Amino acid sequence: MTVIVGALVIGCAIGLCRGGRIRHLTRVDLRWVPLGAFGVAATTWASVGASRAPELLLATGLVATGAAALRNARIVGLGVAGVGLLLVAAPLLANGAVPVDRDALVHAGQALPAAPGDELPGGRRLADDTTLLAPLGATIPVPELGLVLSFGDLIAAVGVADAVQVSMRRRRPGGVPVAEIFAADAAGSSPAVRRERPVEVRPGRPVPIPMGWGRPDDEGADLVAARPGREPRARSERAAAHRTSSTHVPWPWRRTPPPRPHHPTMRVGRDGT
Repeated sequence: MTVIVGALVIGCAIGLCRGGRIRHLTRVDLRWVPLGAFGVAATTWASVGASRAPELLLATGLVATGAAALRNARIVGLGVAGVGLLLVAAPLLANGAVPVDRDALVHAGQALPAAPGDELPGGRRLADDTTLLAPLGATIPVPELGLVLSFGDLIAAVGVADAVQVSMRRRRPGGVPVAEIFAADAAGSSPAVRRERPVEVRPGRPVPIPMGWGRPDDEGADLVAARPGREPRARSERAAAHRTSSTHVPWPWRRTPPPRPHHPTMRVGRDGT
């Protein structure tokens, strides 16, 4: 967990340097939060040696945290973090304890166990010739921190740091709530009401055009303000001219609505106002 905490700090520092804000982390939409919180708590509890069965608790915590991270793989970095956590759990599940390289343990400045068969704190055990998946165990010494890490630890740390710095820079897209759009569309169900009550677009709050808005009325009496030197034309004539000059896939089967000769929120009345 020391590596993950360090990754969080590094990710925050990178995000601040790139113009991010820490408050943006509260806007991240995470899924399976209870499972992830349980995994973090179980891993921390097993790492401090406060459990009688640290191997079982550590394996459960790593699998739970990795599954929660993979569930949120749509967030940049969390998928990588989930893969790293599962790589840490793989040798633990195969051997019943995390295999630790003897030379790496000595180089990191940690004490060796008194007997060859003794286990290390935190659900770890010295690797031997019978150890399965030994390269995925703790083989990377970090003397400055007094730790022995695995490749899975480094992968998870990179993923967490990347997720934090990207989430700090992410902005929530602006727009009008869907309820307001549906309410305005219901209020403007008739052509007459649509002319009098178009969808209100506030400054800085874009809104997609609901289906049915901007269609020319049958009577064709609404006029669009003419450009200088040109006579005003009925909206139905302008729409007919546009339909004959271009073809498009009917909306909503395309991502954006087809181009129209006028904006539905910029209609003018019969008197030109």
